[in-house]
Amino acid sequence: MITSYKQRVKSFWELFCTEEADFRSLIDEGNHTQAFARLRPMLDLISIGSFELNASKTDDSKYELVMSGEGDLTTIFMISYCMAHTPEEISEKWIFHGTRPRLEGDFGIEMHGISLSAEDFLIYPALNKTNKKVDISIYCSKFKGLSEEKKQELMFIYLDSLIGETYTIAYIGKIDLLGSKKIFKKHITLANLYQYIEEIIKENGWEKINDPCEWGCVYEQKSEDTEEVRNDIFIGYSNNMDIIRHFYTNKSWFKEILNTGVSFGFLYYDNTEISTERLAEYRGEFEERVVEALQTINVATLIGGGTGIKNSYIDFIIFDEAEFISLITGLNLTEEKFYYRNFIDGSEIIKIN
Repeated sequence: MITSYKQRVKSFWELFCTEEADFRSLIDEGNHTQAFARLRPMLDLISIGSFELNASKTDDSKYELVMSGEGDLTTIFMISYCMAHTPEEISEKWIFHGTRPRLEGDFGIEMHGISLSAEDFLIYPALNKTNKKVDISIYCSKFKGLSEEKKQELMFIYLDSLIGETYTIAYIGKIDLLGSKKIFKKHITLANLYQYIEEIIKENGWEKINDPCEWGCVYEQKSEDTEEVRNDIFIGYSNNMDIIRHFYTNKSWFKEILNTGVSFGFLYYDNTEISTERLAEYRGEFEERVVEALQTINVATLIGGGTGIKNSYIDFIIFDEAEFISLITGLNLTEEKFYYRNFIDGSEIIKIN
């Protein structure tokens, strides 16, 4: 039986609280290797691959644990859930981050036999107003001779460090690594990219996003087989577009992620009796009722929804599916045709009321 992510998070914090004093001592002694080795299996429990453990750079009396999804939104939602359950008793000594924060000031790195600074990266930005993103082309003369994998690694280390992981996810669109300079095109250095994005956000009235889980995208689709559940969706919104892509192109992914204790599922109901003018408003009201109820047990997060020709859908990342279904079943919702289904292909359709 797979242990729910909710239980894994509970176990992680119990272990961390037991050993956090030792972690602080090891950091003070400069023994980061041993601290990392002891923390690694704890983070494996909650499926977090990338992390940093340091004395705080902003508060001399505290220590920092930085957990990163490395751009993967599903992992970032998992980290967000984990951090929402941080025990209060360790907050006096620790600062926790769910994404890599931006490092202010000069930042240099030595990797793969080269030394780099922010000034080594020339950025040619292009505004994508439709997607509210900044597409960037990057040239770095020191990348010559490196494999594409190493170039990508160094580039994202620098992006996350200079503008922060949140801004990389929320505001950076297409990335193109150049083999030569664009002689007659204006550029900025990577050191100036954060300020450039700040100005673009202000000038264009974009929403200021401080958490990647707040970032969302509207999508449209058209299907010839509208009888299949979700194939009837013509417009939707998601805080994790990877989930939408997986559902239509790689459904086996949902079985794989289930091994972490996390599920993805959706509620849906027949909307054919609802007027076109009321479709969005009705779903919004319905979402509010469900989200309010979820706050009592905190086992799922709303990540989007869709409107179809036959049904309306509300999507969730779920950290304990059994508790989630039990909660929804007990809501006494009055919709005549109201169902729950996991995103896994062929999963059982559960009639809620």
